[in-house]
Amino acid sequence: MEIADIAKRLIAIESTSGKEREVQEWIATYLSSKGFNVELVEVLPGRPNLYARRGESKILFATHCDTVPAWEHPNAFNPIVKGNMIFGRGALDAKGQIASLLKAVEECSYPCDIAIFIDEEKDGTGSKVVFDLNKKYEGAIVLEPTELKVAVGELGGISLEIQGKR
Repeated sequence: MEIADIAKRLIAIESTSGKEREVQEWIATYLSSKGFNVELVEVLPGRPNLYARRGESKILFATHCDTVPAWEHPNAFNPIVKGNMIFGRGALDAKGQIASLLKAVEECSYPCDIAIFIDEEKDGTGSKVVFDLNKKYEGAIVLEPTELKVAVGELGGISLEIQGKR
């Protein structure tokens, strides 16, 4: 399947926050056909996160499948192709990224771990759920189009104990 066909199929499946199940099931079927062990884990009733593994990867690819509502968009879930661009709800955030990832794993057989979360556009509930406390990754590639820039960073923590005089 060509990357544009994957993107159009994903866009055509309405997955506004609260309606993610159908798109997660489609992605699960696709990844299963590419040799992944796929698990759909319900986070909220009828709303599963997707976890997929092929081999032993030290890198996690992560993104979300939900979109904002259609609002007044007349063709929100009817993708339109103009030249080399595809228009529709989620084309940029983040179904285009999912399509790219799916095409990439189709073209290679490298180990790969994937997490696709629900509810990012609303409360972020899906990404708050830890799916494997025993798995450690050396890094993650988060497919999110924030400011259309590559963001390189590290998240850490600091603990302080402050004592004052009374």
